[in-house]
Amino acid sequence: MAEKIISYLSNVISSKELIVFIVSMLPVVELRGAIPLAVFQYQFPLYKAFALSAIGNILITVPLVFLIDFAEKHFRRFAFLSRLLDKVLARAKKHKGYVEKYEFLGLFIFVAIPLPGTGAWTG
Repeated sequence: MAEKIISYLSNVISSKELIVFIVSMLPVVELRGAIPLAVFQYQFPLYKAFALSAIGNILITVPLVFLIDFAEKHFRRFAFLSRLLDKVLARAKKHKGYVEKYEFLGLFIFVAIPLPGTGAWTG
C-alpha cells in the first residue's frame, strides 16, 4: 500500500522533497519509510533525508495532540471504532510501565524503535 501511495504522489507532485515530507507524515510509514525513500530512491544525502522527514513527522504530531480528545469522543459513537479504540488504549496501557519507569528516555526509545505501532501516530 505504501508503494501505491508513493507512486500516486510521484505522479501528482514533481518535487521529490515534498514527496518525502508528505510520506513522513503518513501513519505507519512515517520516518521508517520516508528516510529510505529519500536516500535509496531519490539519492538524497542522509542529512537532507533526515531533516525533511523529521520536520514532516514533527509537524503532523502537533494537530494530533490537540485533536486526540475530539477524535476519541467521536469514535465512541460507533461500536466498531469504540472497540478498536479500546484495544489500542489497552495496548498503550500495557506498555505504560516502561514509559513511566524511564520517563523521557523510555518514551523516546518506544517511539524510535522502527516497528509498526511505535511512531508519532501510534506511539
